Amino acid sequence: MSSVDRVLLLMKDTFGGTFAAYYDGDPLVAIPVMNLPCLIVEQTGDETVEGAFGQHDVTDPFTVKVVMNKSDDWDGSAKGVNPLNLTAKKIHDLVGLVDEKTGTYAVNTVKHALRAHLTNGETALAPEMTVEYGVSPRSVGRVTRT
Repeated sequence: MSSVDRVLLLMKDTFGGTFAAYYDGDPLVAIPVMNLPCLIVEQTGDETVEGAFGQHDVTDPFTVKVVMNKSDDWDGSAKGVNPLNLTAKKIHDLVGLVDEKTGTYAVNTVKHALRAHLTNGETALAPEMTVEYGVSPRSVGRVTRT
């Protein structure tokens, strides 16, 4: 099983129906609105070096993207949107919400899933994670937040 397959399976187990679709690689085209919100996992490289005793040490960097439809911020209320629950906050919470009681990542977050479960069957997981928040244009006239 590839690293991307393992991460996708882990994300599906963690989030279930939270996301309408899970992608192996970024389609880089318009994602159908019916498939939003979605989660994309893509491998961004591969580094293989000779390890001890003739083994290979492999580094598989990957990116996890949370893609949401900003029009879902409009909630139908008199104000139109809840300014305290916009797409950016939803993404921050899905990626790395911290449980106030334990001080650890909440169990239904990307960071918790990676930290707690990705090492199953592996000998090591790099301790670094880099998170980038921002707007990524998906197609003409449609902007999604990742």
